[in-house]
Amino acid sequence: MKPFQPLFRAFSFIIFFSPYVSRPISQYHIEQIWNVSDESTRKRIAQNIVGNLVNEKFEAVRTDFSGALKSQLSAQNIEDVWFNVTTQLGKFEKVDSIRTAVSQGYNQVFSRCKFVVDSVTIEVGFNEEDKVIALLIKP
Repeated sequence: MKPFQPLFRAFSFIIFFSPYVSRPISQYHIEQIWNVSDESTRKRIAQNIVGNLVNEKFEAVRTDFSGALKSQLSAQNIEDVWFNVTTQLGKFEKVDSIRTAVSQGYNQVFSRCKFVVDSVTIEVGFNEEDKVIALLIKP
């Protein structure tokens, strides 16, 4: 080992990791750089989807869809499914609960929705860019 190598390593540590030299990166910059959103953002997107379903704004449901899901799931498909749900379960009453989970590396939001006859869970799955990649209605 050369005589100045330990000193150089210590000096490098001070330069690159010192709070006096580097300036902190704000949460805003981190979100811009890595397109990171938090759990509350995903919950808001899921709530918007449920709200748009209830208000029969089926094109608006697709706002946060990934490109692949948009090409696979048209507004007409969504309308047809929603019509079947409300025909079988009656009028939408309220969202009973919202919970989040991570499964196989993907974030999910589950909204338990009460209708006149029964309840269903509307599941919204997100990719790493927090675009909607799955929209499921389960009993």
